[in-house]
Amino acid sequence: MPDRETEPMTLTSSEQIDVILNVIWSLVLVAFIYTALMIIYPQFISFSFPFLSEGSLFLYFWRTYQINIGGNTAYQIITLLFLLIAVFVALHQYQKRVEKIQLEHVLKYVHYFADGHYDKRIPDVDNDQMSTIVESINSLVDSTQNAIEEERRVEKTKDELIANVSHDIRTPLTSTIGYLDAVVNEQYQTEEEKAQYIQIAYNKALTMSTLVEDLFLYTDSLQETYQLDYQEIPLDLYLSQLAAEFELEAANKGIDILVEVMPKNTIACFDPDKMARVISNLLSNALKYGYGADLIRLRSFPNSAKDALLIECRNNGRVLEAGEEEKIFERSYRTEKSRNASEPGSGLGLAIVKNMVELHNGFVCAFVDEGETVFQIELPREKER
Repeated sequence: MPDRETEPMTLTSSEQIDVILNVIWSLVLVAFIYTALMIIYPQFISFSFPFLSEGSLFLYFWRTYQINIGGNTAYQIITLLFLLIAVFVALHQYQKRVEKIQLEHVLKYVHYFADGHYDKRIPDVDNDQMSTIVESINSLVDSTQNAIEEERRVEKTKDELIANVSHDIRTPLTSTIGYLDAVVNEQYQTEEEKAQYIQIAYNKALTMSTLVEDLFLYTDSLQETYQLDYQEIPLDLYLSQLAAEFELEAANKGIDILVEVMPKNTIACFDPDKMARVISNLLSNALKYGYGADLIRLRSFPNSAKDALLIECRNNGRVLEAGEEEKIFERSYRTEKSRNASEPGSGLGLAIVKNMVELHNGFVCAFVDEGETVFQIELPREKER
């Protein structure tokens, strides 16, 4: 979430009146001093000092330095001087009072934040030093609010993840128990029916095993200590072998899998086991949710501008809807159609893809290109230590 723009801090009517009264009071004091000086000045000038040969200050300065400090000129100088002092005092008192009120506002906001409220921001102030402090506090509050919102989002997603996995495990578990219970209690007509029940229970158990494996793999991939075994891999052979594992499933759905590596002798550097899970998850996702597809393309080509290697899994089935490109990699997120599909799954497949690619210091994204849904992986050409 971007930082909020704050409006300038404004004073309330009562605060403005307080500032004006403070300035007026300061001017009254200056005027009082000025009046007192005007009364004392003539007497002081004409006062006789025994130690001065001329007798008075006026005659002393006039005869010694040729300075006329009496008459109208002196009054004009004193008046001008006090006008300048009055302006300076008024501006100083105004600025001082405004800064004090602004500081009181800032402290109120700080206490508000300290009570756990982060829905407001401190308005901008026109004081450079205080403005820096206000910006720092607002940035800290923004970071705190973002962290809280992220924690809430993670907590919500975790709850959804637990609910989804629990549901996905409970369904085949209930079915498995039902079929095994029928076998144990001999609730079957023939041996063939018994074998069928056992086979169904076995398949359901495999589904649960896959769900649990996905959950463990996902949580493991989040650990900072997760280790990768980097190896140099001939990419064309590697992708072809992975594609071959899905050929039978693809053929049953009328889908062809095409591998395109340019150049053919491309050597990639990554953990082959972990990247195999990434590619397998992308192929499995395309086969499960690429409704209407008849072609899946595994492509690889260099990105010279970034000194990176690109690997793409494309299918010409139903394309992603607007807004799904980012959400699709979130754990437990499923599109509306895949949510209602009969295909089992934990909703962790693409989240695992994202984590595994990022562990390789890479990047993965999804987009639509020329009527195809594209999952694109960007990997550094060399291992980044």
